[in-house]
Amino acid sequence: MRILIVDDNTTFLETMSRILLLDQHEISTATSAEEALKLIVKENFDLLLTDLKMGELSGIDLIKEIRGKGINLISIVITGYGSIDSAVEAMKTGAYDYILKPFEFSPLREKIEEVQEEVRLRNRFSFSPFVNQQSLPDFTIESTIDEYEHPFLVISNEDPQKITNEYKIENALKIFLGFIKGDNIIPPTKLHLLKHQIEEFIITRGKGTIIFKGIEELYRVHNWSHFKGFIDELNQQIMASNFSLIFLIDENDHAVYHPLIHDTLSLLSSHTFNSIINLISHPLRKDIINLLKPHSKLNFNKIIEELQIKSSSSFAFHMKKLVEENILEKEDNLYCLTQRGNYLAEIIFILEKIGFVDPGSKIRIFNHIRKTTKVETSKES
Repeated sequence: MRILIVDDNTTFLETMSRILLLDQHEISTATSAEEALKLIVKENFDLLLTDLKMGELSGIDLIKEIRGKGINLISIVITGYGSIDSAVEAMKTGAYDYILKPFEFSPLREKIEEVQEEVRLRNRFSFSPFVNQQSLPDFTIESTIDEYEHPFLVISNEDPQKITNEYKIENALKIFLGFIKGDNIIPPTKLHLLKHQIEEFIITRGKGTIIFKGIEELYRVHNWSHFKGFIDELNQQIMASNFSLIFLIDENDHAVYHPLIHDTLSLLSSHTFNSIINLISHPLRKDIINLLKPHSKLNFNKIIEELQIKSSSSFAFHMKKLVEENILEKEDNLYCLTQRGNYLAEIIFILEKIGFVDPGSKIRIFNHIRKTTKVETSKES
């Protein structure tokens, strides 16, 4: 990875550089936030390691400047002042994580390996989506989950137990979106960890419901592309499974959700796209089309390798479906897109920039009606 280290202590910079160079990383250094900004504007880096307190601009100021410029750069704050509160503040600003000095280098290496996975995930989300801010009618619905199936995964930026109490959910798996350390707590900055938890829940259960409260925390610490890309991929996973997804939103959060809601659901009223959406709503089929777009021809095994397919029988079914629909054709054991396939590849590109969701999916957005009084009463009794 390309790593930029920023610290006003030159001895620390030299030590960090030597160690990380041995790990085959490309290293650049800066002794101030101002110098770092000049480098970041000119060059592309994967990771920023920055001291917290430096000169006129602090590490937090540097992160704010980077986010203000819309630059996609993961940041880890390093501080020798032992202030967890300030480090947590940095994470709320958009820093991926923090390290307290002095530290061993093995935990730092582990964090860098974790960042590499996060970089790969965010790079998948790096496109420039079209966002329409025009007014929309209120299509959220009153919250009732009686019709939704167990088991439940509750993800919340407040105590998830409050959500399970309010909606009378028993035996739910709970994840807290927060910046403190602890079990079942995931910082909103770490999309890959949240993604792994959701995938594990879907894989290990045959059916169920995911309740998501607080995606404004993701919006706050990620740029629009990563934020929307994560939600879009979550939508696609739900569409390809027997799960339901419920977004809980408070009334004062509508301003945050509004552009996402419009962007994701903007094509629902167009019946023209229904057949196309039904065909490509399965993420594997879409991935096959996207893979073959830049390649003229690939064989069956190469496609499996590129897409990291685990079940060849399921994969063969979807390949056959795409051939039957005249999207793929097979020539001498090589697959390629037909003229129609290339046309659909272009449509997929447009749909992904605008955002779409299958009208038949079980994805809902609920107004979060708090039941504080009733919950408190039941506790007293």
